[in-house]
Amino acid sequence: MGDKKGHEVDSRDVSEFFSQLEALHPGLREAAERARDEWHPDSVPPTFLAGEIAVGMARSAPADFSDHELLTLCEFVEKALHDESQAVREIIATGFLEGLMGEASAGRFDFTRLSAFLGPETKKYCRAWDEFTGARTPGLA
Repeated sequence: MGDKKGHEVDSRDVSEFFSQLEALHPGLREAAERARDEWHPDSVPPTFLAGEIAVGMARSAPADFSDHELLTLCEFVEKALHDESQAVREIIATGFLEGLMGEASAGRFDFTRLSAFLGPETKKYCRAWDEFTGARTPGLA
């Protein structure tokens, strides 16, 4: 079964997405490994895993992420929001981005630095989420 962009939606898409995301920075891989260890022997639901990666990033940033690493991460997210399967796009949006925004809203993450690197589709999603929830993510430009 394909999604609206004609991609096959299966676990390979999701697995490849996480492999690529985790390869972007050791802190992202460590957050994913912690979540997998906590859920072992069960599999971590993908959206929850993306949220845990976001929390791990939020709690280590900004010191652990260079500007170049943040730019690379944001470019990866932006490209995935355009090119990946519907399942992966939903994981990015409802797991990773909403996780980061939640950490910012709780005062545990400064979204300002990240916001400078967000692509247009990512910003559009984040602003729409703020509008939907009636919130205003601190630092979202």
